[in-house]
Amino acid sequence: MIVSDCRTQAKETLAEKGAYWSDAEILRAMNRANRDVWRLIQGVDPTQLAGAPTHFTYPAATASIDITGASYLNAAFRTILAISKLDATGAFSETNRPIPLELGTYADLLERYRGSRQRSGQLTESQYFAAIHGNLLYLAPVPQAAVILEVDWVGFPAELTADAHNLLQATTAGAPLGTAYHDYIMLRTAWYMSAKEKRGGLAPEVTQCMENLRVELADNEQNRTHLPRIVYASPY
Repeated sequence: MIVSDCRTQAKETLAEKGAYWSDAEILRAMNRANRDVWRLIQGVDPTQLAGAPTHFTYPAATASIDITGASYLNAAFRTILAISKLDATGAFSETNRPIPLELGTYADLLERYRGSRQRSGQLTESQYFAAIHGNLLYLAPVPQAAVILEVDWVGFPAELTADAHNLLQATTAGAPLGTAYHDYIMLRTAWYMSAKEKRGGLAPEVTQCMENLRVELADNEQNRTHLPRIVYASPY
């Protein structure tokens, strides 16, 4: 669903007479609704908001990198879903498949180092451990040679500014994500718009439609394959 369709359907839902809501008011409400539903999906199945994985090279002899930097994700992230190691750049093949790395927190990383010292051993490069701390990505042990990584991640929703923009996009030029939730965004937009009318209960008929759709979506998600625990999600 694009912005213009969402606006039209929200106005029809509230049976607008005349031009009661300005386009600017509706767009502000729509962006709030878009962010709300993005967060909702994050809590249900964030893989629905993930685009293509990003590939980059983690430099040698480097304890940590700012993963949001231009040479890496080149964007702020909401959730890191998985980090894998590749043997070489280029297309996947029988000899160049992503090898998932164990992903944890910085506290997990410190515990690994402590355990290694207590056993008088060393962490080996045969299987790196990846940790996220703020925007920093750590690999343990510190790689002696550059490592090619593949990162599956979720960013933030793009701001809706034009009629042709799709709802739930990571970038305004990207494909729409989470399309099953677009009707929910429209109803959430109408719910915010109804505040202008100062109705008791904020448009109860819209609230009921939202609740019915929420239950339907929740039922559908219960039938999906359960995901492994998401290890790291940004608090921002």
